[in-house]
Amino acid sequence: MAAAFPRFAAVSDDFELVGVLNGQRLTLYLDHAADNRPVTDGELTLELGGQQVKVSPHGVGEFEADLTEPLSDGETSIMATVTAQGQSDLLTGVLDVHSEDAEHEHTAASGRVVVLGGGAAVLGVGVLAWALRRRTRTNGALRGAA
Repeated sequence: MAAAFPRFAAVSDDFELVGVLNGQRLTLYLDHAADNRPVTDGELTLELGGQQVKVSPHGVGEFEADLTEPLSDGETSIMATVTAQGQSDLLTGVLDVHSEDAEHEHTAASGRVVVLGGGAAVLGVGVLAWALRRRTRTNGALRGAA
């Protein structure tokens, strides 16, 4: 199963901005919040983790930014200023990035938890069966002695 690209969404009363990170390219989609129409003739400035990033229009309601370096694992704050059709707005969000290695480690750790949990359950059932069997033998021996 292929992993989804990291993404973020930032919403205000007027605009909705969605960003998708593919390697070092960030593709941004800017829509009107009321009806999801792409914003035409909009301008966008972007800050990632406090650093200004150059954004270029790439179509109606679509922008692209090429990052000079890959983002480090973890959360990166996003701040975007939108100017369109006489309106201006500030949108904020968080982009959560995890490397493939971190995803594999998480999947492997989850698998170990399932195996250990299943083993503990089987062991618990075995101990319970042994205790019930021992109790039955002890009660039967007491009845025979009486």
